[in-house]
Amino acid sequence: MRLAQFPDEPGVAAVLNPLLGKTETLEALLKVRTKFDAAKITPALAEAAETLWNQKATRSLALRVTSAFKLSSMEAPLNEALMAERDLSDRQIVELLRTLRELGANQLDGIVIPVWLSSRNPEIANEAVLALASSRNRIAPQFLLKKFWNDLTDAQRKTTLTTLAGSKHGATGIVEAAGHGTVEKADLDIVLLDKLHAVIPDNPELKKLIDQMSLLLRPALRLNGKEDAWLDAKITLDGPFTVETWVKLDPAIGNSDGILGAPAALDINFHDAKFRVWAGAELHDAIIAKKPIVPDTWTHVAVTRDDKSKFRIYLNGELDTDESKIAPQKFENCRVGWTATPGGTAGWLTEYRVWSRARTADEIRRDFDRSFEGEPRPAGLAHYFTGTNGWGAVRASAKVEKTADYPPLLTPAEARELAGRFAKFRDLAEKSGDVGHGKAIFTSACMTCHNVGGQGGQIGPVLGGAGAMGTEAVLRAVLTPNAAMEAGYRVFRVELKDGDVLDGLLVSQDNDAIILRRQNTEDLRIPRNTVKRTSFTRMSMMPEGLLDALKPEDISNLFAYLRTLK
Repeated sequence: MRLAQFPDEPGVAAVLNPLLGKTETLEALLKVRTKFDAAKITPALAEAAETLWNQKATRSLALRVTSAFKLSSMEAPLNEALMAERDLSDRQIVELLRTLRELGANQLDGIVIPVWLSSRNPEIANEAVLALASSRNRIAPQFLLKKFWNDLTDAQRKTTLTTLAGSKHGATGIVEAAGHGTVEKADLDIVLLDKLHAVIPDNPELKKLIDQMSLLLRPALRLNGKEDAWLDAKITLDGPFTVETWVKLDPAIGNSDGILGAPAALDINFHDAKFRVWAGAELHDAIIAKKPIVPDTWTHVAVTRDDKSKFRIYLNGELDTDESKIAPQKFENCRVGWTATPGGTAGWLTEYRVWSRARTADEIRRDFDRSFEGEPRPAGLAHYFTGTNGWGAVRASAKVEKTADYPPLLTPAEARELAGRFAKFRDLAEKSGDVGHGKAIFTSACMTCHNVGGQGGQIGPVLGGAGAMGTEAVLRAVLTPNAAMEAGYRVFRVELKDGDVLDGLLVSQDNDAIILRRQNTEDLRIPRNTVKRTSFTRMSMMPEGLLDALKPEDISNLFAYLRTLK
């Protein structure tokens, strides 16, 4: 690694280059590849990779080296191998297609062979589609969106659109296809439109498309961090109550950010980014959350006080803490978004609800990601503010604004549909199943991203304790991953100066580079000098619809295995 880090130092090349011809050297460099800039040793690596490729026994290593170090000179021989279609196993075809994808698939001849795109082996077909969607070749979108679009599965179409949207020519191709009706507008959700706008912000056809789909923009209460950024709601809390809302706070979260308060009496705010209830100078903190919330991310927060004057805090529908002091006092003339600390709340609020009773844990978990708008107000819901029904007496620095970045709220109809899905999958999950078959399903479907016992991927949370979470929590994580994601597993977006957009899991970043992790590929090192801007999106790395593809008995088998992970 040290030699690779300093290839220009006197004598280093003479020592390093011969070592690169040894498989053990290349294996070692692959393990530390993100710790050095490989550009200066690319010619020597390319020569080593070509030698390995010419020997059948070392072709797999040749592909790994080519992919990890982006050896573009290898693209031609790899394309030729695919076109020849001789002596290739299904695994080798997948690895070849994946490597060409990693190289940008500038040459399409080997990829667009119909036998790959329509292969009966779904892994080959999916990899061919992904390679074509990832191509830097400007005619690639035409193949996918004009020639092969009608032959793609729903899952492949979604992958295609998400991947194409990461490049200027791909994003432009999507907009053109939507204009011609090839791609239906129903396929262009708000997340995809947001990505398209990041890649081609000045495209006039995209602007027309966004205008046509303006209903996807939702209003929410925006507070700008000034002293008068609050709502004079005159709320009274007496006896048991529940206060809950979706909140997205600007960076540097602190005491000046809050959801409800009354001078000298109550401050439900965020101390060091942790949700808390301050209940007067004598009592101080009645309760404070264990987990901090993350800035620029929609989070559902809820606090209840029961008939014994004890508080509980919930984050994203799950209990965070019930370690509470007793605070029975009556709180009057409470203001939404107000805090006692100088300054004011800086962020967004929506689906703000105050109940005249302490809602149960099951009720909060069931309803935190749904809206009651458009249906009769439930019993006990004393105050209800949403993005569209008016917030009342807002102060000067509090305004209702439309935003594309809105929490994943369900409509009443969607909530009923989801409740039905939960009931269906809950019944299947709680049935007895075959642990051995469940482990096999878990290995093939989950371990690409998740890790158990030191084995598996590093994209999602470690699932060694999944059995202790309980069926309900696991189902919620699988069925609604975007509603209650762990902060560290949001999609991290990197916009490059050349116009491309890369999405993945942020591994690390420093002044020199960003390390991005994506599924089924090596960690990607992105030099800082190629980056235009970065941001976290509101989407989880966990895809939706995973259980829908499984047979009923396989769901029972999978959960039987998950219950053993404790």
